[in-house]
Amino acid sequence: PNRAKLPSQPRYAIPDVRRFVYERDAGQCQYCGNMVSYDQANIDHVVPWHVGGRSITANMVLACKPCNKLKGRQSIPMELRPNYTGITA
Repeated sequence: PNRAKLPSQPRYAIPDVRRFVYERDAGQCQYCGNMVSYDQANIDHVVPWHVGGRSITANMVLACKPCNKLKGRQSIPMELRPNYTGITA
């Protein structure tokens, strides 16, 4: 597929980034608002990785497994993005 990512960019959050996102989002799924244990948490790319979303904290949010599965590979409209910080990809 056509990806606009850097060749060395990781897809998955490294442990330090995962912990940072979990703590920043206070253990709460950023889509449904439910509390999620660290072990059950998913780290989701707001702008999907497959379309060039970067694996940076500004593009990552905490999600529960059901919400992450429901979102899948979809992009979230700009006005509905959780923790929006001005990123575009």
